[in-house]
Amino acid sequence: MNQLVSSLRERFLVKVNKTSDCWFWTAARNKDGYGIIRDNGQNLNAHRVAFELFVAQIPVNLQVLHRCDTPSCVNPQHLFLGTPAVNQADKKSKHRSTFGERNPRARLTQDAVVEIRVSYQGGLATIKELASRHGISYGHAKNIVRGRRWTSMALN
Repeated sequence: MNQLVSSLRERFLVKVNKTSDCWFWTAARNKDGYGIIRDNGQNLNAHRVAFELFVAQIPVNLQVLHRCDTPSCVNPQHLFLGTPAVNQADKKSKHRSTFGERNPRARLTQDAVVEIRVSYQGGLATIKELASRHGISYGHAKNIVRGRRWTSMALN
């Protein structure tokens, strides 16, 4: 092992608190709680560094995901690779994603989405009327009635 990797590994390990389960990052973290380590003038995500130090190089376009869902964990046994789509599906399956009303940017409630779909499907209102009534764009209303938005709320 070359001296540079050894140095990064040593600097990395002194910032880790190993428990019987997770390895907690004890140094700087970003706003989402993921560890940060500086190397060669760059801030790197500690969980990605852990994966590369202890498992394998990360292929381009893949993300490092957590089995334990603990952002500050850097235990290589808790980390796995996935595409952005796999990451989103993993988050959704564990109810950690901010979809629907849980999204802080959501302008609609679930009841409003049901009303939009029922009104349109029943011929009670046009997409343009529904968009105006709910203060959303025509395109957003169209995507709701077509099931392209608020997909977690499919009507039977």
